[in-house]
Order: sequence, then structure tokens, then C-alpha cells
Amino acid sequence: GHADLTSPLSPYAPTTPAALAATGMDYIALGHVHRGGEPVRCGEGYYAYPGCMEGRGFDEVGYKGVLYLEIEKKEGVLSLTSHPLRLSDRRYEVAEVELSGSLTAEEAVASAKKQLSEGRLLGGETTLRVILRGTVSPSIVRLSEAVSEVLSPLVYGLEVVDRTLPLLDGALLEKDGTLRGALYRRLLPALTSEDEQLRITASRALVLGLDALAEQSGRGV
Repeated sequence: GHADLTSPLSPYAPTTPAALAATGMDYIALGHVHRGGEPVRCGEGYYAYPGCMEGRGFDEVGYKGVLYLEIEKKEGVLSLTSHPLRLSDRRYEVAEVELSGSLTAEEAVASAKKQLSEGRLLGGETTLRVILRGTVSPSIVRLSEAVSEVLSPLVYGLEVVDRTLPLLDGALLEKDGTLRGALYRRLLPALTSEDEQLRITASRALVLGLDALAEQSGRGV
């Protein structure tokens, strides 16, 4: 049955364990929730979300498959044994890596690769979304590209989301009388906003702006 046990207000055939138990069924396989799980006792029978046979996006992570069940009923007593069977060749995975303290792109990339290797998330069967977090040196400008260059050959597919923040001396920049200070003061409200996405956007803008000013200074402009 296509049914949703997670919310009584769901538009996808909401139901309850009590309603399932009232059917008198020995076993009910449920759809809609694609995160598979073991059978759950429900009255005199069982129900389960067996999952899906193949992940289709980052909201369906891990290897996918089906439940193979052995069910026996003797003299009204039900016994059930469940065996999960993997069917998918590939998987989607989402991982966050902590890069705080990285001073160069090389350090950050090495740290990301190490964390993902330890988590067994690399491999030719994996489509991976990597979320980069932490405070890193403002000299690291194109971190996503650096991570992609190293990790892309190690997985089937890769998406990199950069949510790192620059490790800056804010007090010093706020008093800076050059264009660096003016840029920082202009972005300060966004840098300290309660909106996380706005803070991330402002931080990336600050990093790129400081990098551009450094390049201009080096050329004597």
C-alpha cells in the first residue's frame, strides 16, 4: 500500500499502526517512504517500508534493494524472518567535511579526501555531494574547484557545496582605512546576519573581493 505513517496531515494516504493492525493482514509492504527498514510488529502481523530498488537523488542515499521475507503461520501463530537484498550497483551519498584551520587549498583538499576515505564514501559506484564547512584562510579562493579536481576521478559523480567561512581578523579590517576595510564594513551587516545563507554569500563575496584587491595591488593599480 502507498501510505504515510509519518504525519496524520500527509497528502499521501496518511495512516497509523493501529489502522494497519485493524486490517488483520499478516504483512503489509508500504510505499512512499523510500528509506528502507526492517519489519515492525503491528497487532498480530507486521508492516515494513522495504525501500526502493535504486536511489534517484541525494534524498535517497545508500545502496538500495528489497526485503526478502520468509513467513510461516502455524496454528494461528505468525513467524517472519527478513533478509535485506541489495540490488543497486551505485549509490548516492551526502557528506560534510570539516576544514577549519586549513591555510591552503592543498591542505583543505587533503583533509577532505582523508575524511571521505575514512568514511568509505569514495569509489566508482558513488555519486557524492560534499558539503565543505569550517573557517579557512581567506587566501583560499576557488576551493570548490580544487576539491572537484582531486575528487572527481575517485567517484562516479560529484557535487561540491562550499559553505566554509573566511578566518579573518575582523577588528583589524573594520579599522582598515583602505578599500579592504571599506569592503569589509559594507558587508558586515550581511556577515553577521542571522540568515546562514546570507552569511555564506557575504563571506564568499568578501573572499573574492579581497583577492581581487590583492591582485590589483600586486599589479600596482
